[in-house]
Amino acid sequence: MAFTTYNKKDYKIMTLDKKLICSAYIMQKDGDEWHCVLTSLPKLVTEKIFPEEVLIMHSSETKGLLYYQAFFKKCDKTEGKKLKAQFQITGLLEQVQRRADIKVKLTGVSLPIQLKKNREFEVNLCNISAGGMLISTEHILPIGQTFSFSYELPTEVLEINAEILRIEPLGINAFQYGCKFYDMTDEQIGTLRKHIYQLQLEHRNEYADSYAS
Repeated sequence: MAFTTYNKKDYKIMTLDKKLICSAYIMQKDGDEWHCVLTSLPKLVTEKIFPEEVLIMHSSETKGLLYYQAFFKKCDKTEGKKLKAQFQITGLLEQVQRRADIKVKLTGVSLPIQLKKNREFEVNLCNISAGGMLISTEHILPIGQTFSFSYELPTEVLEINAEILRIEPLGINAFQYGCKFYDMTDEQIGTLRKHIYQLQLEHRNEYADSYAS
């Protein structure tokens, strides 16, 4: 069968407990059968890379994060010698709506985080909203990992709990983690939302000033 590219949108193939196996894009959809070209693979790749059942996650701008449950069927090579895999989709398992809160990109911001058993290290804060944040670090952390951190505002310090929802490999010993905040009071959420809004205004003003100059 001749395969043609269905789309180049990024999909994530995961274990049932949401540990990332690799990225992929869809070559062809034939009913419930999806044919994927695999990317971001480990160096040593065999069919045993996939368990019998997997999750295939897709991020939709309008529908949020979509998690499809699927059975792995087989792996083989494309004409371009790329590895492709065939999956049998059994259904949409979970849909996670995107946060309505705005997020602000940050650069050069280090954030100490506290894990269980007094394990602590610094991560890079990439962006933040009132509902969560994106961090990067060399440390390997599982989906579902919880941690706490102190977020310093001009007038106070917020003690925040967070949970890792997704993982994105950046390269050798580098990972990005999408995190959601939990157990925050309404007052904390309101305070953080005002701070995010102020950051957004400052970024807009900096952009306007640089454009004018």
